[in-house]
Amino acid sequence: MDWWRAEFVLTLLAFLGFITLPIRITTVYSGLPAHPLFVYVPVILIPSTIVAAIVFVIKPQWLTRYGIALAVVSIVAMSSVFLAMQAGAALRVVLVLLSIVAGYMCFRTGDLGAKAVWEGRIQAAHAARSGGLDEPGLAPPPGTGTP
Repeated sequence: MDWWRAEFVLTLLAFLGFITLPIRITTVYSGLPAHPLFVYVPVILIPSTIVAAIVFVIKPQWLTRYGIALAVVSIVAMSSVFLAMQAGAALRVVLVLLSIVAGYMCFRTGDLGAKAVWEGRIQAAHAARSGGLDEPGLAPPPGTGTP
């Protein structure tokens, strides 16, 4: 049996690609998130392998020479998708936490702004009713006298 046939080599490479599923690399280079770096690998390799496969259909003699290399690159592209997903999971958790904090801060800012506006108007209305107009341009309520 010839173990160097393309079917056996591709099966072995696919098996090696699926072995990368449990690998979790979340940071590289002193804490830099790995996800933005790993995303570029499949983004570049997948379209490149598609173009190479189309070229090999046009030039079949190149397929016999570079077919295994194309298979290796496509397996690396598949494995890099799994690595990017695993690296992004830690990033996605941070993103969810930051979105919750941002939502809370948005709510809190709106609430404080509304309180500042309405408490100021309520205080001005109380001052106007008691006769002491604190702010210029505020008219007393109708029927309470002249300013």
